[in-house]
Amino acid sequence: MDDGQPQHQESTRTHGPPPQRDPNRPHRHKPTDDELKSARTFIRLFAFSIILALLTSYLELPWKAAAPVIAAAAVVFSIIGLVKSVRCGFPRLLRVGLALGIGVSLVLTISSAALVALWPITAEYETCMSQALTVSAEVECQQDYEKTLEELSEPLTP
Repeated sequence: MDDGQPQHQESTRTHGPPPQRDPNRPHRHKPTDDELKSARTFIRLFAFSIILALLTSYLELPWKAAAPVIAAAAVVFSIIGLVKSVRCGFPRLLRVGLALGIGVSLVLTISSAALVALWPITAEYETCMSQALTVSAEVECQQDYEKTLEELSEPLTP
C-alpha cells in the first residue's frame, strides 16, 4: 500500500571484508564440460586398451607381440585418466580403480614383453601345445618349456 510517504529500504548486505579461504582446503575450480569429457574419454580409452591387451596376450605369436604395446598405451591412458579424474573431482573409488589399473597395466606390459622377448622359446612352446593331442603330451610340452627357461636362467644364477 502506498500512503504517500517515502519508504526506506534497509540494506541487508553488510559491507565487510570478503570471506577468508581456508588454507588447509585446496581450491577447486568447477570443471568445464570439455574437461569432464576429456577425463571420461581417457578413462574409456584405458578400459578399452587394458581389455584389448589382455585379449591379445592370449593370442599366438606374432599377434601376441601387440600385447605389450597396447598394455603400455593402457599405462599412459590410466595415468592421464587418473590425473584428470583428480582434477575433476571424480569419486574416490574410481580414482583408486585407476591407480590399481596402472599397476595391472605395468605387470601386463612386463609379462607380455618377456614372452615376446623370448620369441623362439615361446613359438616352440605354442607349436608344441597346438600339436598336442593328449593331456600327457601337453604336460610334456609344459615340462620342456620350463626346462628351457631354467637352462636359459642358469647363467644368471650364482
